[in-house]
Amino acid sequence: MKFKVLMLTAILNFFYSFFGVETLDAQPIDISVGDWKFKAGDDLAWATPQYKDEDWQPIEVGKPWEVVKAGYDGFGWYRKTIVLDSRAMRKAVKSKGSLVIRLGKIDDADETYFNGVKIGATGKMPPHAETAWDADRVYFIPKNLINWKKRNTIAVRVHDSGGGGGMYAGEYQLEPLSWKQRFDIKIENSEASNAFAEGKPVGINVKLKNDSDDNLSGRLTVLVKTFTGEEIEEQKTNVEIKKGQTTHVPTLTFDINEVGFYIAHATFEDRKGNKLSQKCGFAYEPTQAISAPTPPEDFKKYWEEAREQLDAVAPNFILTPTPQYATAKTDVYEVEMRSLGNVRIRGYYTQPKGKKNLAAMLHVQGYSSIMAPFDIDNPNFAQFFLNIRGHGNSRDDINPGFPGYLLSGITEPEKYIYRGAFMDCVRAVDFLVSRPEIDANRLVVEGGSQGGALSIATAALDSRIKFCMPDMPFLSDFRQYFDIARWPADEFKLFSVSRLRKMETIFRTLDYIDIKNLAPSVNCPVFMGVGLFDDVCPPAINFAAFNNLSSTDKSFNLYPQNGHNMPAKHYNAKLKWLYKRMGL
Repeated sequence: MKFKVLMLTAILNFFYSFFGVETLDAQPIDISVGDWKFKAGDDLAWATPQYKDEDWQPIEVGKPWEVVKAGYDGFGWYRKTIVLDSRAMRKAVKSKGSLVIRLGKIDDADETYFNGVKIGATGKMPPHAETAWDADRVYFIPKNLINWKKRNTIAVRVHDSGGGGGMYAGEYQLEPLSWKQRFDIKIENSEASNAFAEGKPVGINVKLKNDSDDNLSGRLTVLVKTFTGEEIEEQKTNVEIKKGQTTHVPTLTFDINEVGFYIAHATFEDRKGNKLSQKCGFAYEPTQAISAPTPPEDFKKYWEEAREQLDAVAPNFILTPTPQYATAKTDVYEVEMRSLGNVRIRGYYTQPKGKKNLAAMLHVQGYSSIMAPFDIDNPNFAQFFLNIRGHGNSRDDINPGFPGYLLSGITEPEKYIYRGAFMDCVRAVDFLVSRPEIDANRLVVEGGSQGGALSIATAALDSRIKFCMPDMPFLSDFRQYFDIARWPADEFKLFSVSRLRKMETIFRTLDYIDIKNLAPSVNCPVFMGVGLFDDVCPPAINFAAFNNLSSTDKSFNLYPQNGHNMPAKHYNAKLKWLYKRMGL
């Protein structure tokens, strides 16, 4: 009987294909490829289908907009046109009432238009800007807005307050409304810390919530893979979820024997073959993921000489009021100063009005981003938002651009750009301790990604830092890093081939700035945040640095549903950790 059904299906599919008739199931349309265009600025006329966008810049979605406009913050628009001519999709939309559009994560806020009509928004635009950078955008397109067999215009208005911006990650699809939009898979680890101890089985908990109008039955598959994609174990179970109900699948246990980082993939497939998936990361004995330091023989001398050269440069601090950032409670100044090599660098200093004996927080930035003041009305802290050389308003004397920054001076360790960048952070500490309102015994450094690396480097090179809060630290354990992540390895490898340089020559320079090698010099309390499926700064390189810290007070939070980003709750977790240690 099963053979007859398969034969009938094959014959029908051949018939539909041969005579130009489509199969009944409407397949999702991938809208990530094609003619996405971008323009910086803001004009609501850009949402209309009639607007002519021939002069707009082509852009690839799934990456920050800085790939096409380095260092840009503010408003920007994306546009794309698409012709919908699927008979099966039209029938499905007629039945269900709408299309679903998925636009991934957008940094920071968006308004999305379809054929000139706003179909959704997430976050808030200025003047009351509110970020929603880690939220997946899923909007509904009413069937009356769709032009079948004609051009349809998707327009996405975006505001980015700082750092990376735009449609930077996720899946980009159009599909008919179905049970999948009203069905939720929640996958969690049985350990609340998301870190399992040696000898303890790994438990995966899955909750299936069915808010659709149909009773559903099918198969749940949970597959555990290593971070690099090697399949470890798969388990399957049949499930039934009545409409309006939630099913808790009994805990599935997996035997893991090797220290490292893993991803559990949960997929529910109904009896028609429609699938919905979710994933969750976890760690197995992360503090045992040891990667021994590999400092060059003259490592200590290299950094001592850098500090001596910095000290020989007069900082020449210049403060200029910047009322555009100030509030009723906080004064803000642009700070200009001189750093290693007499390079001009700048940042923004925020000072609560009338406050003395303040703790100070140094914010250091992510790769290619612009640092500007944020969350400044904290009465407990003065804050310094630093733009290291080649970033933001510190590009007068050195500006290699992106790409290019990572390779600037790579063949000569004394001229490598991160030697200067790390010293820029030390100079920022010099500025903070020069201020009479600052308590020099309560200095904090924090940042994410490149900022995570800069945080560890600053704490390692300057004992005046008393607390360090790095998230997803970059610039760590380069040999392992280049084996498990495509970027930035591809930039260095291309340079190696084009300049006939051996990779080992490049690694010798990188060893000087590798935060794994600097980590043993960090003695202050450290709190780190890690996204467990971060493929930009993988957890393995985060812990390569963390596990080499000399700090006796060091801890971390692991986020199983996060990649190269931290959830909003992590900000509060950092402040709670810090306030407890400061007695605030």
